Amino acid sequence: MKRTSGPTLAAILLAAWALMPRPALAQKPSFDPAGTIEGRASLEGKTPGQARAQAIEQAFRTQVMAGVAARLPEKVRIEKEKQLEDEIYSHAEDFILRYQIEDEQTQGTEYVVSLDLALDQGMLDAALAKGGFLRSPHPPKVFLLILEQRPPSPAQSWWSGSSENPAPPSASEQVFRQELGARGYQVIEPSPGLPRVAPERVTNPGDERDQILRQLQSDYDADFLLVGKARILGQPGGTQNQAELTLAGVDLATGESLFRLERTLAVEKTRDENFELKALTAAAQALAPEVLKRLSQRGLVLGGGKVQAIQLTVLNVFSYPVYQALSERLEHPIPGVRKAELRRLSPGRAIFLVQGSAEPGALARALTAEFYPGFRLEEVEVSGDSIRLTASALPGTSPSP
Repeated sequence: MKRTSGPTLAAILLAAWALMPRPALAQKPSFDPAGTIEGRASLEGKTPGQARAQAIEQAFRTQVMAGVAARLPEKVRIEKEKQLEDEIYSHAEDFILRYQIEDEQTQGTEYVVSLDLALDQGMLDAALAKGGFLRSPHPPKVFLLILEQRPPSPAQSWWSGSSENPAPPSASEQVFRQELGARGYQVIEPSPGLPRVAPERVTNPGDERDQILRQLQSDYDADFLLVGKARILGQPGGTQNQAELTLAGVDLATGESLFRLERTLAVEKTRDENFELKALTAAAQALAPEVLKRLSQRGLVLGGGKVQAIQLTVLNVFSYPVYQALSERLEHPIPGVRKAELRRLSPGRAIFLVQGSAEPGALARALTAEFYPGFRLEEVEVSGDSIRLTASALPGTSPSP
């Protein structure tokens, strides 16, 4: 009998297998730096306040470990476990941007807290890069342009300039070049003759904005654009002028507007011919910490691994004795704190403000337990150049700060 050619049984089975439906591949869950995290601590051998503080620290640690897991393969985490513990996990509070206590209760022999917290991914990435866990990409490139206008020629601007007569850096630009360079950013020098760009041209949607951003990214391979206006506003015969600085930040990779910040300072008129330059410099120095903080939240900060300690301010300083009484109750002193204020709010609420150069992480670590007689910390919030801590009165107490 003559055999006819045709598909073999193996080929038929293989084709049938190929057509069979398959379960979708499991997707690796994406890491969310902000969310609700639970922390637990045993009450054995501890006061409720100590257990509460330990539970909060455990929640910090859980979120930081999740952030590390999203960045490093499991093999690396196992091999570098001790180094990660020493350099990252044991300093988990340094990488927390903000947190708020949503719920807390005793469950058997445990104290349980539920925190709404946000991780500062930029600072964590910087620490991982500094420790050699991550390979650092090229230093983030920042294209910086700030127009500067001063009396008596308010129409004077830096729109002009040519290859034969390029415009020099403004006083405000010099401040930001220095601050950005110190943090590891590469500040790009514009080509001679490049027109200066006003903030509204890159913040107002439109074809012109898109064209400018594409050109800057193409010509300079920049990651971020910082563009602003600095000017002195004055009245003839007046005793004061105002130094005003507006700065907009743009992510050139995505075209996303990151921020638009303003800072105005009142300056006394003096006979010093450089007082206007000094005023514009002061306005730039006041705005620089907030700009650096916003940029750090977008990714890796090189250089020292952390943005400079946030300068804290306080309105109407309460009294030094309050800080003295507070500091006696802290397990660890807060580096850089000089003065403190404790304000009474509506019944059972208080706000604590500090002045100095302490980092948010140091404050969060020091103030997780009862930080003033009869009060308990509930929320730590970093806003601009200040840190605000909100507390509530403990049940059954009538505190009077």
